[in-house]
Amino acid sequence: MLRVEQALAFPLYATVAWLLWVLAQQVDQQSLLYTLLSLVFIALGLWFWQNTRTASRAWRIPAAMTLLIVIGLMSSLLWKLEPASAVPTTGQQTSEPYDADTLARFRAEGQQVLVNFTAAWCITCLVNEKVVLGTFEIQTELRDRAVVYMKGDWTNKDPDITRVLEQYGRNGVPLYLLFPSDPQREVIVLPNILTKGIVRRSLDQLK
Repeated sequence: MLRVEQALAFPLYATVAWLLWVLAQQVDQQSLLYTLLSLVFIALGLWFWQNTRTASRAWRIPAAMTLLIVIGLMSSLLWKLEPASAVPTTGQQTSEPYDADTLARFRAEGQQVLVNFTAAWCITCLVNEKVVLGTFEIQTELRDRAVVYMKGDWTNKDPDITRVLEQYGRNGVPLYLLFPSDPQREVIVLPNILTKGIVRRSLDQLK
């Protein structure tokens, strides 16, 4: 049982690693350092408590005080978290940053628009962009069909994008909206998990 307990610790470590990766997408490097130091303080406090809980009362009081100090230091560091600055995307994938006014202008001009609401920490979003939306075939298809491709970054919970998500009954990303050139036609809502075939069939509905 002891070995099972030790083995089960590794999924927890993996979860912590993933959560730190998510946090790294949302805060700056200094804030990430504060978070890592907080984890060190937590580990130190727990180690101190574990090694003194069976000791005499004279040692338990310093252990409790140390744990409280650690929690206080951790809290003070977490208060310093700052959102990360937006970093432009690179690579072959070309897109317009989402803006409600820009989208309205494109629609007024009779443009077809595909809007990808995404976030840097969203695994589904990243997979869809890697294997579908960001591929040469789909990007070429969008250009050939004169479809404007826009991306809305919800990494740090943009309130404008939140309102759009709520409008379409979503509480998170991804959300893919395909706007026909005719403003009177209904918006096409693509599924959360995409394939190239799904995107092509959705584009065919614009005709």
